[in-house]
Amino acid sequence: MGNYRDQISKGMCLLNALIWTLVLAINLFNYIFRWGRLDGFTAFCAIVMTLCVAVHWYRYLAYDKKQQEENNHE
Repeated sequence: MGNYRDQISKGMCLLNALIWTLVLAINLFNYIFRWGRLDGFTAFCAIVMTLCVAVHWYRYLAYDKKQQEENNHE
């Protein structure tokens, strides 16, 4: 995932994760409850978006993990 800690703060990681989660929830709500179905392409897009949400949450949850591991080994 690269060295994203130099580019973005932990708060921004949390904000990104929350925004992506909210966008996914709004999209799924609209497709399922408003139109009553998910077609194949929409389901594929929802899966891709879910993977993006997972990446953002992983980045937020693992933000300080590497620094904590380095501090524990010293």
